[in-house]
Amino acid sequence: MPYFKWTGIDISGKIYKGKDFARSKSQIDSVLFFHDVSLINIKQVSASLLEEKISSAHKLEFFRMLSILLGAGVKLHEALEIILAKQKNGRFKLVIEDIKDAVGQGINFGEVLGYHNDIFDSLTCALVISGTESGNLPQSLNIIVESAQEKQIFLQNLRSALLMPIITFGFFLVILILLFIFVIPRFVDMFASFGNQIPWTTKLVINISNAITSFNFVYILLVVLFFILIFFKKVLKIEKIRKIKDVLLLKVPVFGQIILQFNIANFLHTFSVLLQGGVHVVKALEISRQAVSNSNLTVKIDRVAKFVESGKNLSEGFKQVGFDDPELIALVSVGQESGALSFTVLKAAQIYQDRFYRRIKFLITLIQPLLLIVIGLFIATLIF
Repeated sequence: MPYFKWTGIDISGKIYKGKDFARSKSQIDSVLFFHDVSLINIKQVSASLLEEKISSAHKLEFFRMLSILLGAGVKLHEALEIILAKQKNGRFKLVIEDIKDAVGQGINFGEVLGYHNDIFDSLTCALVISGTESGNLPQSLNIIVESAQEKQIFLQNLRSALLMPIITFGFFLVILILLFIFVIPRFVDMFASFGNQIPWTTKLVINISNAITSFNFVYILLVVLFFILIFFKKVLKIEKIRKIKDVLLLKVPVFGQIILQFNIANFLHTFSVLLQGGVHVVKALEISRQAVSNSNLTVKIDRVAKFVESGKNLSEGFKQVGFDDPELIALVSVGQESGALSFTVLKAAQIYQDRFYRRIKFLITLIQPLLLIVIGLFIATLIF
């Protein structure tokens, strides 16, 4: 939701200033006019870092409570009022109040959520619209809650799996830096007494140590890294460069498969959730592509959507664009024939998640011994 800084004046000439979240400038104007304040100046600004954030937990609790209340027979507008009264997050309270007012005016609940697309994603909006149109809104909200919980579990498992290698790698870097700064300089004089008999590898390590302990080197390195980071951020925004980067990433040994399996697992899970919520296959494909971060894969999903829209078979569409995994094709084909497509697609997503976890675990088992080998080789260059 946009954040506005405004200035107003009342009939007595008193000046008012404030900052508020709103759908548009006209909404701020209407609210101020209701309080007999005339808007003088308004502009959209960036929300301060000190502003309250709306976390995934806030949204999850919102949909869970709404599902329970609607399931108990409470009307939507009244349910929103109950949730609003209990909401403690200031910013989310403004959002819920805006949703409640819009619903009270007869605007579709899913469309209202779309006004706040910085908070509610297209998956959520599509499921809510589908649930509203079919009269199964509580069921759609349950699907949203279950999907969010599954995603949280997936990310928690991923963080847990990556925690140890990240700590190990960080510890390795600290040891390496300490060796260069404190240990190697102590041996410089001893190595100097050997004259020209020092191996070139030892000379290289000593030169690196001298460079790292020099303030000028560190300053120059930080400046160079900063400009390299800015350069790559700018370059990767160019669409052609980004597409080339995404294609090359998928071809990197081991890591390419990890990226592929992670993206396909996200895509299939989102696709199955939308199908379960009653969203049409083509629309579900168009929304599900947003769960994919690799542009090469999004292009393929767009082609599948066009293939299905033309009246062709979904499983054939996957084959045509290069998703030729026999298990995926078989599950999609069986799902179409049995009328249980959302279930079989979900099973396919779980298969890809399992493959992703296995790849990650394989890497984790390699990282620690590899780092120990690197440290051993580094020490060997000093001795031999």
